[in-house]
Amino acid sequence: MASTLTERIALSILDREGVAAIWSLYIAAAQAHRTGHPGAAAAIQEIAEAAEAAWLETAQALKGGWADVIASLN
Repeated sequence: MASTLTERIALSILDREGVAAIWSLYIAAAQAHRTGHPGAAAAIQEIAEAAEAAWLETAQALKGGWADVIASLN
C-alpha cells in the first residue's frame, strides 16, 4: 500500500498508463534536467523510481504465485 505522496502518484500513473510509463518518466526527468530544471527532474525521477519499485514488487509476487500454481500441479 502506498504510504507517501510520491508512491501514490507513481501507482496512479502505473494504473492509468501501464508499465511503459516508467520509461516515459525517466525520459521526462532527463529532459527536465537537460533544460535546466533540476528540482523537477529530481521529483520526476523519484516518481519513476517508485513506479519501478511497485512494478517490480508486483511482478515478483506474480512470478511467485505462478511458481506455487505450477508446483501444486505435481
